[in-house]
Amino acid sequence: MNNKVIHIAHTQQEKDAIYAFRYQVYVEEMGKPYANADHERRMLYDDLDELSLQLYVKVGEELAGTLRLNWCSHPQIAEAYDKVFGFHLFNKFPLNSFSVTSRLAVAPKWRRTSITPLLFQTSYELGAAKGDKFNFIHCSPRVLPIMEHYGFRQYRERFYDPNAGEQIPMTVALSDQEHFRAIRSPFLSQSLKWFRDSETGEWFRTQVLPNFQTASSITRELQPV
Repeated sequence: MNNKVIHIAHTQQEKDAIYAFRYQVYVEEMGKPYANADHERRMLYDDLDELSLQLYVKVGEELAGTLRLNWCSHPQIAEAYDKVFGFHLFNKFPLNSFSVTSRLAVAPKWRRTSITPLLFQTSYELGAAKGDKFNFIHCSPRVLPIMEHYGFRQYRERFYDPNAGEQIPMTVALSDQEHFRAIRSPFLSQSLKWFRDSETGEWFRTQVLPNFQTASSITRELQPV
């Protein structure tokens, strides 16, 4: 049996390996343009990486998957993601209770294995330990079912990213145990460990989701037949 071990990158050598791995997945395999990537060194990184927590999984000596975790307590992070996620919609809560997951990349041979769950559940654990209430992510329509499986839900209209294409903004309330139970989310056991109630999840379901669903319904009605 292969031994899968998850790490947090601390050294520049670890981070460079992650950036090279991202480049292989996003640029070489998926054909994403990423004009600002370091094409000479074949690395994909940006200014937010130095403010991020980089998780990666190794199977033996092979790097199998990685993701990036950012906390919105840092002004540069909050500013970078505010337009995409509309943090004003969650102004009942402080920015330091929000985190953002991004740059998920898994090697082709390790997709549909335990690599992605290990990355997501570790990310959840780190966020819950820090006191996060919401984690935000955006994804392509192709991987929407995967994100929904964990409990992420769309709450804003889709947008177009010049590098990644059509994207869907989503969030998950870390304490939303009612929703986790309903969909059998892998996050349920962790949520029960960290949270005593689903108050934040209930707030999201009653205050944010209905507004998006109403707006989406109106948009559909206005579209020409």
